Amino acid sequence: MNLSVIPLWQKATAALVLVGLLLALSYCQGRSDGSAAMQAKIATAQAKQAERNRIAQEKAAEQRTLDALANAKTMEERNDIIASAPGGVVSPADRALACSRLVRAGYSSAELPSVCRPEGRVGTQAAPSLGNRH
Repeated sequence: MNLSVIPLWQKATAALVLVGLLLALSYCQGRSDGSAAMQAKIATAQAKQAERNRIAQEKAAEQRTLDALANAKTMEERNDIIASAPGGVVSPADRALACSRLVRAGYSSAELPSVCRPEGRVGTQAAPSLGNRH
């Protein structure tokens, strides 16, 4: 094919179309490179967040363990206070006072020691509601 026979305007049009195609291809390549970089940044941020979440979950698990131990110790101390007295005998009045204090402190009947629950009625209210006495 002899290029000298092709009119100038056709050569210019072909060159413009070719340049336009090259620009479009380079634009698309640039976009894909940019989106790949963005995806890499997102993946890095997600990995960092996953590590922070893991650390937070470990700390929360440790705190729950410490809380459970503290709660068990508190319950044991509460039960010991009610069950023990000088000479080993707790008067009914002292026991009733201690139990009513627990009820006023917000303990549910299920949380009360067995000595504060009526016989044969485990899980029921040990004392009548005292309301707010302030």
